[in-house]
Amino acid sequence: MTETKFYPEILRHKLSIKNKVIRCFLGELFGTFLLIFIGECIIAQFILSHEKLNTWIQINIGWGLDVTFAAQCVTKVSGGHLNPAVSVMLFSFGEIDLFTLGYYVVAQNIGAFLGGAATYGLYIGASFRFILL
Repeated sequence: MTETKFYPEILRHKLSIKNKVIRCFLGELFGTFLLIFIGECIIAQFILSHEKLNTWIQINIGWGLDVTFAAQCVTKVSGGHLNPAVSVMLFSFGEIDLFTLGYYVVAQNIGAFLGGAATYGLYIGASFRFILL
């Protein structure tokens, strides 16, 4: 008896990235992008609202949820390091090799830059009004 696969499974198999290095690179890049973008948006919202809408505890809870969300998004793909310090620590313990450390750190830095740029692009008008006030 032949087993039929569902269409989403067939599509997932055809669109999946087979190369582990590229998959881990994109996972770390995307995870770090999410971490920085959401985290900086939390801070920007706090600063630009002049603390009217948010309190300090909301920043702490927001960042905690942000780190958890970003790590959970990419843990199965790349390990969810999201930080060069974590990658260096795992390298020093012998968990990852030097090549893996290199492309993880590059991906994390690119993701962090893109996350900061996306936050800047999202809040550019509001930040100019904030500076002028």
